[in-house]
Amino acid sequence: LFFAVLNLVTAFIFFKISRKLFGKVVAAFTLFFFLFSDIMIHHSLFAWILNPLPLLGILNLWYLSKLIRNRKLLLPIFWIGLMAGFGFGLQNLYLPFGVLMLALIIIFSHRKTLATAIYFLGAILGNLPMVIFDLRHDFYHVRTMWQYFLDVYVNHTVSGFTDYYHFLYLFPFLFLLYAFVTTLLYKVYKPLALVPLLLFVYTGFTSPKINLSRSTGMPQGITLKTLESVARLIAADIDTSPPAGGFNVATLWDFDTRANPMRYLLKYYHRLNPESYENYGQ
Repeated sequence: LFFAVLNLVTAFIFFKISRKLFGKVVAAFTLFFFLFSDIMIHHSLFAWILNPLPLLGILNLWYLSKLIRNRKLLLPIFWIGLMAGFGFGLQNLYLPFGVLMLALIIIFSHRKTLATAIYFLGAILGNLPMVIFDLRHDFYHVRTMWQYFLDVYVNHTVSGFTDYYHFLYLFPFLFLLYAFVTTLLYKVYKPLALVPLLLFVYTGFTSPKINLSRSTGMPQGITLKTLESVARLIAADIDTSPPAGGFNVATLWDFDTRANPMRYLLKYYHRLNPESYENYGQ
C-alpha cells in the first residue's frame, strides 16, 4: 500500500511541476501517460528499493528549472546533489544521471566552483552511510565498482546486465516526451490526440506486467496459499527430522533465489529461522 500511495503522490507532484513548467495541456497528458504506464502500475504493486527513483527524476527536473531561472541560486544545487547521493545508494546506474546533472549545474550556474562544491556536499550527505563505510573499510565500494567497470567495459572479462528498472528515474522524461508529441497533435487537430492515448492504453493493458485476473511477477500457481503450504511442509519436516546444523531455504522461480517470502513465513508463522544467505555453500 505504501508504494501504491507513493506512485499516486509521485503522479500528483509530476502533474503540478509539469503544469508550472509547460502548461495545463502538457501536464494533463503527462499525468495520463504516467498513471496508465504499465511500468508505473507494475512498480506500485510491490515493495522494492528502486520504486522511489521516478520521483527523484521529477524533482531533479524541478530544481534544475529553478536554477535555470535564477542562476545565482545555490539551494537547488544542494538538493540535486543530495538526490544524486541518495539515488546512487538506491541504484548504481544513477551515477551517469548524477554526472549529467553536475555538468548542467556547471553550465548554468554563475558560481561554478561554489556550485560544484555544494553539489558534492549534498551527494556525500545523501549517501553518508556508504561514504563512512568506505572511509572505514579501505574504500571497499569504490574499489569494487571500479574493478567491475574495468571487467565489463575495458577488459570484457565479464558481461554486464542492465534492464529497464535500472533507469526508472528517466521514465518521467519519456512521459514528458510523449506529452509534447500528443500536445502537438492536439493543436493540429484535437481528435488526433486520441491516437497516442488509446494506443498507449492498449499497449499498457496488454503488457505482461499487467494482468487483471492474476498477479504478475511470479510463476502461475505461486500464491500466498501455496507459499504457506510449503512453509508448513518445511516446518513439519524439521519437527520430525531436524537437520544437523540448522536448515536453509532457496527458490528457483525468479531472479531472487534467496526465498525472502518463505523466510518471512517460517519466521513469523512457525518461529523457525533459516540460516543466512552466506551459508548456502554449507
